[in-house]
Amino acid sequence: MMWVYILNQKSEAFPKFLEFKRLVENQCGRKIKILRTDRGGEFIGNAFMDYCKEKGIQRQLTVRYSPQQNGVAERKNRTIVEMARSMMTGAQEFLIVCLYVDDLIYVGTNPYMVKEFKEAMMKEYEMTDLGLMKYFLGIQVRQSKGEIFMSQEKYLDEVLRNFQMSNCKSISTPLATNEKLQLDDGAAKVDAKIYRSLVGSLIYLTNTRPDIVYSVSLISRFMHEPSKLHYAAAKRILRYLQGTRKLGIKYVKEKENKLVGYTDSDWAGSLDDRKSTSGYIFCLGSKIISWISKKQKTVSLSSAEAEYIAATDAACEAVWLRRILSDVEQKQEAPTTIFCDNNSTIAMTKNPVFHARTKHIELRHHFIRDLVSDKKIQLKFINTNEQLADGFTKAVSSGKIEQLRNHVRIT
Repeated sequence: MMWVYILNQKSEAFPKFLEFKRLVENQCGRKIKILRTDRGGEFIGNAFMDYCKEKGIQRQLTVRYSPQQNGVAERKNRTIVEMARSMMTGAQEFLIVCLYVDDLIYVGTNPYMVKEFKEAMMKEYEMTDLGLMKYFLGIQVRQSKGEIFMSQEKYLDEVLRNFQMSNCKSISTPLATNEKLQLDDGAAKVDAKIYRSLVGSLIYLTNTRPDIVYSVSLISRFMHEPSKLHYAAAKRILRYLQGTRKLGIKYVKEKENKLVGYTDSDWAGSLDDRKSTSGYIFCLGSKIISWISKKQKTVSLSSAEAEYIAATDAACEAVWLRRILSDVEQKQEAPTTIFCDNNSTIAMTKNPVFHARTKHIELRHHFIRDLVSDKKIQLKFINTNEQLADGFTKAVSSGKIEQLRNHVRIT
């Protein structure tokens, strides 16, 4: 169960908490023992903190700028964010509003609409106008004419400092080529709390660093019982970031905004359960807008099957992105091209007949056939050497990482 209170001013937080405390304690017949919040001034004021101390309520404050590791409180916040995100549209004009707890950003096609919204919000709520966005939740934003650059250099410096890696030697790749990690590697165990903190910080860095997505995804599989080898792999990522700390994603205004995807898989790459890894990226023109690397939920019997499952995941993402683009007046009229380096997979999406190679595959993965038939997506072959998603499924060389950076404007 979740209770939501809308506050006109931050100063209402403490009175609303007292109201909430009386409500839930009367309903449940139990006392509140732990209160987890972020570090907003409305939650850590003297009156609030003194009251909790007097009533024996333990305070747990979340880590700054790391919603992935902040636990229950931030997961609830993300739920509210999804509810609060809204879009107002007019005659081919729109205003997008994104709310994260008490941080608000908005953008629109009509400056008068933007101004009117800002004035209405400031009249209704206690707000501070910080002007053009430069910093948001640990992400630095630099805007100039026809260009936006996003990075997390400041946050990275803080992570390196927290883990005593500020003066470490840099390295050219986040993982050794073809490096494989496993749960039972025979190495001594390390402090799981420190390891989880490091992995959580690295996960947040993937918001502007797609080049470390696979390596972070790999080390996150060992959160419960990390060993020295797992911890060494995590620190190697920090060494890679040390040498590339100024990198970020550059978004440049272009005339061509065609949605294009790349999908790949690493068959039976996990040494623990022999499951495969899926990876995909999507670009709008030359601008990367979506990326992922994750282990598949089932064991694949062939490389073609692993590629087929990965392609279906990418196709589902393409459908979602096409809808979003349509909402912001960037409708994709032509089918979205997804590049795959496996011809058997491409053939399987075009053949509606179930045969020995596909009859055992879960039905939900055949959704891609309908998308191909309806001309919403099309799979095209690409040489493995040109496959941008390759580095999202396995450890690759520095040359391959550089190829990805150059193509999607990680500069």
